[in-house]
Amino acid sequence: SAYANALGMQERGNESLAAAERAATLRQRHAAGDPLEQIEAEHDLGVGQYRTQDTAMAEQHWRKTLALATGVARPPPRTLQTVLNAHQSLASMLVADGRGHEAQELMARALAYADRHGLPADSPWRVQLLRSQSEVASQRGDGVESEAIIRRAIALQSSTIRDDGSTNGKLY
Repeated sequence: SAYANALGMQERGNESLAAAERAATLRQRHAAGDPLEQIEAEHDLGVGQYRTQDTAMAEQHWRKTLALATGVARPPPRTLQTVLNAHQSLASMLVADGRGHEAQELMARALAYADRHGLPADSPWRVQLLRSQSEVASQRGDGVESEAIIRRAIALQSSTIRDDGSTNGKLY
């Protein structure tokens, strides 16, 4: 998975997808019954598909990520972050596709998921969720709401993430 991500950051989409597929195969072989590993695999495959510009397949994988997550009562932090990333990535893609209403519903579910699993209101992990909410409001044409939300994201980022990208020690 880390290799797939590294390749994707270099804009090597096809290679990134191939690495994500290999990682998913290994997870299936060695952790077939582990829902946490299945969640990670589906998310990574979604990212890989997105990087190759196959948004339909990316959406399928991210939706499967979210469906699998509903069966996990107490996700560990890594899984919680992966599920929140899937919500955010899918919502951004939906906004770009002009499907703002779907994105708005998805972000409401993302925030409910974060709250249900105890993500503190001042967690830096909420920054991306707020950015996505702002994108959704902007796409709907509600500039006032979009600005208010992005200002909350900026304030949260300023108070929790240092200039070098490190956090104040609190993630979850």
